[in-house]
Amino acid sequence: MSASQVAEALYAAHKSRATGRLTLHAGGRESALWLREGDLVGARLGFGYQSPAQALFQTGLLGVDALDALWARGGAAAPDEELLEDSGLKPSVVHEQQVLAQVRRLSELAERADFAAEAVEAAKDFAPIAGVRVVRAALEPTPSEAVPARVYRCPEVAACEPWLTDASERQLLETLGAFRKPEALTGAQQALLRVLEREGRIEALSVEDWEERERLRREEELRQAEEEAWNIEEARRREEAARRAEEARLAELARIEAERLAELARIEAERLAEEARLAEEARLAELARIEAARLAEEARLRAIEEARLAEEARLRAEEEARLAEEARLEEEVRLAEEARLRAIEEARLAEEARLRAIEEARLAEEARLAEEARLAEEARLAEEARLAEEARLAEEARLAEEARLAEEARLAEEARLAEEARLAEEARLAEEARLAEEARLAEEARLAEEARLAEEARLAEEARLAEEARLAEEARLAEEARLAKEARLAEEARLAEEARLAEEARLAEEARLAEEARLAEEARLAEEARLAEEARLAEEARLAEEARLAEEARLAEEARLAEEARLAEEAWLAEEARLAEEARLAEEARLAEEARLAEEARLAEEARLAEEAWVRATEEARLAEEARLRAEEEARIAEEIRIAEEAQLREEAARLAEEALLEEARLRAEEEARLAEEERLRVAEAAWLAEEARLRAEEEARLAEEARLAEEARLAEEARVAEEARVAEEARVAEEARLAEEARIEEEARLAEETRLVEEVRLAEEARLAEEARLAEEARLAEEARLAEEARLAEEARLAEEARLAEEARLAEEARLAEEARLAEEARLAEEARLAEEARLAEEARLAEEARLAEEARLAAEEARLAEEARLAAEEARLAEEARLAEEARLAEEARLAEEARLAEEARLAEEARLAEEARLAEEARLAEEVRLAEEARLAEEARLAEEARLAEEARLAEEARLAEEARLAEEARLAAEEARLAAEEARLAEEARLAEEARLAEEARLAEEARLAEEARLAEEARLAEEARLAEEVRLAEEARLAEEARLAEEARL
Repeated sequence: MSASQVAEALYAAHKSRATGRLTLHAGGRESALWLREGDLVGARLGFGYQSPAQALFQTGLLGVDALDALWARGGAAAPDEELLEDSGLKPSVVHEQQVLAQVRRLSELAERADFAAEAVEAAKDFAPIAGVRVVRAALEPTPSEAVPARVYRCPEVAACEPWLTDASERQLLETLGAFRKPEALTGAQQALLRVLEREGRIEALSVEDWEERERLRREEELRQAEEEAWNIEEARRREEAARRAEEARLAELARIEAERLAELARIEAERLAEEARLAEEARLAELARIEAARLAEEARLRAIEEARLAEEARLRAEEEARLAEEARLEEEVRLAEEARLRAIEEARLAEEARLRAIEEARLAEEARLAEEARLAEEARLAEEARLAEEARLAEEARLAEEARLAEEARLAEEARLAEEARLAEEARLAEEARLAEEARLAEEARLAEEARLAEEARLAEEARLAEEARLAEEARLAEEARLAKEARLAEEARLAEEARLAEEARLAEEARLAEEARLAEEARLAEEARLAEEARLAEEARLAEEARLAEEARLAEEARLAEEARLAEEAWLAEEARLAEEARLAEEARLAEEARLAEEARLAEEARLAEEAWVRATEEARLAEEARLRAEEEARIAEEIRIAEEAQLREEAARLAEEALLEEARLRAEEEARLAEEERLRVAEAAWLAEEARLRAEEEARLAEEARLAEEARLAEEARVAEEARVAEEARVAEEARLAEEARIEEEARLAEETRLVEEVRLAEEARLAEEARLAEEARLAEEARLAEEARLAEEARLAEEARLAEEARLAEEARLAEEARLAEEARLAEEARLAEEARLAEEARLAEEARLAEEARLAAEEARLAEEARLAAEEARLAEEARLAEEARLAEEARLAEEARLAEEARLAEEARLAEEARLAEEARLAEEVRLAEEARLAEEARLAEEARLAEEARLAEEARLAEEARLAEEARLAAEEARLAAEEARLAEEARLAEEARLAEEARLAEEARLAEEARLAEEARLAEEARLAEEVRLAEEARLAEEARLAEEARL
């Protein structure tokens, strides 16, 4: 049973508003439809079932991607709630589409239908469907039904309203005011035309009947025209002379009018050409202005960049000069201070040589304090140098950030200028189109005005001729009828030509707009890719900055811990020294007390003896005491003169030895610096050569990769062309086989043809539905991508704001920590100064006490002191010489270490500058390469578009000729081309997927390489820090050894 018979049963039930059950039979199976007043209220299916996914896919409400996702989730039959929500579908819509799809399937498969009137109640889980939609679904052509070509005419659209479902169907009917063959009708539209034809609302004819009717109409019009021509010719023979005169006059008037019109047309053409020329000149001038402005802006930006670089170089030079001058002045002040301290120390030693035994301990203590002060000064200077270095690095980072921001601003300005140029170009094209449209309308208005004036002139002329030639009335009327006929035909031809030209212009405009949209989309995608690349680079820079800050924080923490350890070590040593000093003072106090008691006993004994011999020896004692005092004074003066001379000689010898050692150390340091500089230059040269080799290798690998991709693309294109040729050849062979099969047996050929056409229609419909679903999915994805892009830009702005606030907080925290460190340093120095002042006062009190005790013991031990002084003088000279040599060795070692540290710092800074320069050159080369590739891509795209336009034009002309000759073969070729296009689309998608996979793998390889380089850099940094820690540890151990040696010497000197 055909689909039209099932539809007739449903149509009859709908028209009669019948209620009952419609039973359908096919292959021994049975399905039932329950109708109530023509509406479908229930169904029981024994065959013809269609799942919700099938129904939605057939109507285009569900795409291929959604079906794949549904299949992947294991719900291929019915869409789940997530899919319905994503597609914007309601369960009622899904139910209705499923029922209508089942009605179409039942109409296709049913072999027999029986209707039985009975009472029907609506099922609880079945939403009623209007009979109009059910009848239209049943009338849709089945895949096995051949649809003949027909022409339709709808005289009254309003009468068809009960059968319409949307505005597009009304628009279709409005285009059928005259007999016309609709193009590319869907199944729903064909069902609508069928039901309206059954209703008698539209007129339908086969193409052959319509063409036969048109042929008969044209023959009748031609016969009538021939009869009128014969009558006119008969009248003309009667009035030959008058007509000839009139024709001559009219010809003269027509010639004059034609010349006038030609002149007007020439003037109009010249005016339009002049306007076009002026518009073109204005456009070129505007482009030249824009280009000049762009070049000027680029020159200005380059000048600003050069000025900025020059200013940075000047600031760096001034900073380096300032630091060098400060270092020099500090070195001179330190040397002068050391010289002054040495001179004061030597003078103090010469002045206090008399109390050398007691003074040595005090001198050792003062030397320790002076050493601590010097170490504190060196630490302060090192801290200041570190802070200055951090300030310089912060300034360089700030300048780099400003340069990056300036570069981003420049790129944004270039993008803005490009966008303005594009908008200006679009505005120019729109203005040109508007001017062309206005010119066309003006031309049409002018032609209409000229036709009106000609018509008025003709009517006036006819009135005059009617008055002058009453006898030629019949001939004039016949002539007017002929002219009116010709004018009408000419007017219709002109209108048809104008409609054709307008249609071609519209199609060309749509193609241009589509091309502009495609180019805009490509530009947008390129811009998004560029922004993504910039975001990635900014993210990498941010991560590098965070890593650098973390590394600086770690180093600062290590330095703080080292400083705390050093201070703790110094405090421990000071505490031990204090305890040793207290023990020494206690011992000296005990010895002094014993000496005092012994002296008191001796003095008491002497007083007793003196009292006994006072009378006898008073005078002798007085004289002897005076002589002794004189002798002691003379001996003391001689001893002081000798000691002063020896001290002067020792000072001169020490000065000469120190100068020799300093000269030797300076020469040795200069030689070591020269060797280190040569080694650094050799290492830098090797690193530069290695980097150049790596860049060349990367460039060769990139070129090889591009060549490989181009070769793969060419091979893929050749394979695609070969595949298309193969498919075309197979289609041609299949067509020949089909024609041979048709010739062999007509019935089998008819069935095979029907099956093939049904399958092709189904495939075409499925392809159309898939294409519509794909376009809808692409639009949805584009919208999601736009929203995601907006969210990403907002997120980037938020992150940038957070990064800025974090950077400000970090700088504030660093400033706070620096201020706290400065205050702590000042407090520490004040505390050290307070402790030094207390130690000095204690030392002065101790020395005063010792001087008092010494003065008391001096009288008793003067003779022993003189002998002991001679021995101690020799020992002191030896110890002083050893201390001086040790101090000179320590100073030389410190100078060497300081020089090595300076050279290492210079090498590190030079390496960082070289790496920064190489990175900048690499970035410039990358940007230049991207610009070159973009330009090549643009030129290639323009060439491809031009070639496509040329091929499209040739294909359009060939297509028109072919359609004019072979309409049926054109339809079959279109279907074959559609299949080939789908195959090519699948191949293109596969190729794009492959290229995307290769790009992903390349990106992963690049990221792995970057991670490897970052890991190597991290290991190198750890090695460098370990080496610095080792050197610092060696310095600390050397300092501890020196302090221990000084303590040992001080202890020996005290003993």
